Amino acid sequence: MSQNDPAAPQGTTAAQQAVQRKNSKVRDYVTMGVFIALYIVLFMFCGMIMAAVPIIMVLLPVIFGLFGGLIFTVLLGKVQRPGSFLITGLVLGLCLITMAPGGSMCYMTILGGIIGELIHSRLGRRSFRSMTLAYSAFIACYSIGEYIPFVWMKQAYLDQYADNAALEVARVGTNLLNPLTMALFCVLGVAAAVIGCYWGRALTRKQFKRAGIV
Repeated sequence: MSQNDPAAPQGTTAAQQAVQRKNSKVRDYVTMGVFIALYIVLFMFCGMIMAAVPIIMVLLPVIFGLFGGLIFTVLLGKVQRPGSFLITGLVLGLCLITMAPGGSMCYMTILGGIIGELIHSRLGRRSFRSMTLAYSAFIACYSIGEYIPFVWMKQAYLDQYADNAALEVARVGTNLLNPLTMALFCVLGVAAAVIGCYWGRALTRKQFKRAGIV
């Protein structure tokens, strides 16, 4: 093939673009993994201090709403690929499978990941409104899954932790929560999620502008 053949540079350019796209995809998913790991670390940190401060268990949706919203917004400002909500829901949900009777925390967290992923996909991955609604839905499902055992499975919850150091945490939750307070804390969790998303956007406004997110 001669050097003047126009197909040569075009073929080279296409190959380079393919490599660049592949490298970009790998970088994006590595970034996604790092931020999802940060989200799991936040959960583990809360779990570590829960024994000393049992009320943390009841406030988890608010904590995850605020600080998790910050983490997710920064992530979604960097990476607009599918999977952030779904993968987080699956990983976190599986971590929670034995933490409540009937696995409600696990199943509702996974459901939240699915719903969040659908919202983020349908409303647009470059939309801040889409991010906020998706994360709020994720937190709403997680909140419901956490509070259901405290409200409607109280004795089963206490029996599960009867010989465990977390019994006091279970007692605080079952004493504090009823349908009305459950609804209140769910609303607080969603409100915290919205605030967390706006907090994340405020900290990364330039990043959002570069990514074309509105």
